[in-house]
Amino acid sequence: MFKLPCPNFHDDTVTYCNSTWDGLSCWPTTSGGSVAYVPCFAEFNGVHYDISRNASRLCLENGTWLPWSNYRSCQPLKLHEHEFLQVLWDMKEAATIYYVGYGISLVALSLALLVFSRFKDLRCLRNTIHTNLMVTYLLIDVTWILTATLQSNPNPFTAKLACFLVILLTYLMGTNFFWMLVEGLYLYMQVVKTFAIEDIHLRTYAGIGWGIPAIIAAAWAITKVVASETPEGPFAQKSCPWQNKDYYDYVFSCPVMVVLLINIFFLTRIMWVLITKLRASNSVESRQYKKAAKALLVLIPLLGVTYIIVIATPSDPVAEVVFIYIQATFLSIQKLFSLLLLNDNTMHTKQYNPIKTPRD
Repeated sequence: MFKLPCPNFHDDTVTYCNSTWDGLSCWPTTSGGSVAYVPCFAEFNGVHYDISRNASRLCLENGTWLPWSNYRSCQPLKLHEHEFLQVLWDMKEAATIYYVGYGISLVALSLALLVFSRFKDLRCLRNTIHTNLMVTYLLIDVTWILTATLQSNPNPFTAKLACFLVILLTYLMGTNFFWMLVEGLYLYMQVVKTFAIEDIHLRTYAGIGWGIPAIIAAAWAITKVVASETPEGPFAQKSCPWQNKDYYDYVFSCPVMVVLLINIFFLTRIMWVLITKLRASNSVESRQYKKAAKALLVLIPLLGVTYIIVIATPSDPVAEVVFIYIQATFLSIQKLFSLLLLNDNTMHTKQYNPIKTPRD
């Protein structure tokens, strides 16, 4: 949602509340002791609202605004053509799915990281990569919950804090994808390029997982600020260019797509090697297919390939609503699903890898 300028009015002869931005709407200069009305926002968090209704906010007698704005009359647009989907249009339910899913995965990730830190036998390069990936999941969960909570608060300070947290959240999302790339690269080197696995050290993986996303996120944030249509800049009370969706988001999304494509290549090569070695073994054909299917089930979420199915939002209103709920459910539990499979991801690769490295 784009932020509009809120012009101030100066008159020392009357008591009034200055125009202000509450994170959702621009409230005009209003006389003390009166109520200001503005049209409801047209869109918020992907939900379209009825702009024929009004939100209200009270300007107190002393010339200060009431701390909260009344948006109770703002209602989502109904899907008259599809009455059975009207209840789905309330995106509060989708937000609840995110909260519940992220909360469950947050607890599971905390327990998993505790186990990895307590048992020295689990400390190796492979598990260190797993740990870094889990840390990105955990940080995303915490930052998302905090950002979503602050965005629902009409206080201008919390709205601005949530605005800057969007940058951190974007960076953490980048680290998550690039640590998935590290997972794919490590497995690729272990299965396909077995003699070259010792050539890549942890600091190289760390540079890929933590360093490259920092450069991409910084480029994205700077581009959004420079290209922002808000003349006051990102530090103005009513401005948050990083929350606006536009073509400049490709600065971040294009590298992510490249990462996913590379991991698809890794997945294809790894599965080809595994299937080839399974066929060369003495096991029966049905067992070969079961092992290959299990390896594929583990590798697909671990390498982030499943994210491809929730990248593009459909343009049809009904399909968009259904898609939002599918996306909310998938993204909130994908971390938990990956965590459950994480410790099994090398079960098949190590079984058919003839080279045992000291660091593995």
